[in-house]
Amino acid sequence: KDIDIVLTPNCMDVPIFIDADISKIKKMAFFIDYYSYAARYRVEHLREQLQWNGIASDYYMLHEATGVDLSVYQAIVVYRCSDYEQIENLVNRAKECGVATYYDVDDYVFEYDEISQLDFMKDPEYRDFKMKADTMKKCLSLFDSIIVSTEQLKKGVLQSFPQKRVVVNRNGASMEMRLWSEKALQNKKLAEDK
Repeated sequence: KDIDIVLTPNCMDVPIFIDADISKIKKMAFFIDYYSYAARYRVEHLREQLQWNGIASDYYMLHEATGVDLSVYQAIVVYRCSDYEQIENLVNRAKECGVATYYDVDDYVFEYDEISQLDFMKDPEYRDFKMKADTMKKCLSLFDSIIVSTEQLKKGVLQSFPQKRVVVNRNGASMEMRLWSEKALQNKKLAEDK
């Protein structure tokens, strides 16, 4: 027999990048270039963690940024966007409102010379990647802080941006994934207790 799941507070820990600033942040805005699987686990799962911890958030496509009132937010996070002009405008507007700016990057894609020899870079899909990598690096330079997915990526970012605050927020499971995991564990325990 299945049992109901009770979600406990420690299953949605506060993301590390909020750390000391958590008391100041009540609402955040996320900006993405396009919706993708990666955006789901980097943005939506993080928004769930924030919501669980009392921090509201909204997310927008980057092309909508000019119409967003940034003064209602304490922080913005830009994920995987590389339109330098739009990002520069967004960051400048955020800073005018006193809003903290974060760029979330989960791949080492901003140092072309460091990755150009990798096998996958020979694929014709990546023939213009140097320009994209250079633009990405230029975008990263605009932000107060950079969020990364691993300690190794943090080291790489700090080599390029030693003056930046770089924090790790590991990819996390969604609330639904956590619920299913809890349910499976509890059902297993019930079966073992029979």
